[in-house]
Amino acid sequence: MAIQTIDRHQTGTAASSWCVEWFGSQGDFIAGKAESPVPLGRFAGLESLYAVDPLEQGRGEVSIFDSVTLISQATGPKVNFETGPEYRAGFLVYAIVENWRRTTVRTPIENERRFEEQLLPFALESGIDVDQPSPFLVHCHVTEAIFHILCNQSDQAYGPEIHEKAKVRFQLLDEAVEIIGFYSRRHRGVSTPRDSNCHMHLRTLDNHASGHLEPSASTQE
Repeated sequence: MAIQTIDRHQTGTAASSWCVEWFGSQGDFIAGKAESPVPLGRFAGLESLYAVDPLEQGRGEVSIFDSVTLISQATGPKVNFETGPEYRAGFLVYAIVENWRRTTVRTPIENERRFEEQLLPFALESGIDVDQPSPFLVHCHVTEAIFHILCNQSDQAYGPEIHEKAKVRFQLLDEAVEIIGFYSRRHRGVSTPRDSNCHMHLRTLDNHASGHLEPSASTQE
């Protein structure tokens, strides 16, 4: 598995070449307290943009890879995947990353904990402050991966119970994928889920599937 992440080491007082930012928070979104949706069109024209987020009211998922916006929606047994920014997000975590620092992991990674064990030493060696949110990009082959798409069809006020019921899970087997993720051990419930240090979305290389990656995925080079 090849993990790509930006080298944040700088000399002197030069500013970082990227910064993770967000509109709203995952905790407020799940609790139904999101202040206002984020129009994805406002990011049109930005280059080297990477982002993860759900659609407003949990009606789908948004994954942005190098400024290409992928929309995933599930209605009953039918799943739609399309590109384009003509939607609004419930909350948004994003970064503009023009250059990535590359490393290669040659051992299988069974879960998110093992992934962190590989990611953090490389980040520290690269001068990245692991106490601050950081983006990472993964190219790998998954032997098995579970991802979900929110497909809320209710008109009731959004909340934790509706959020859990809205998750429709899908399985990928023996597929090459790209994963965009954001790491932080200090922003659970803000830029990452309440029970995780990572917020990750995947896409297949032909863009026939994309969504929120669940932490039990197994990968290999």
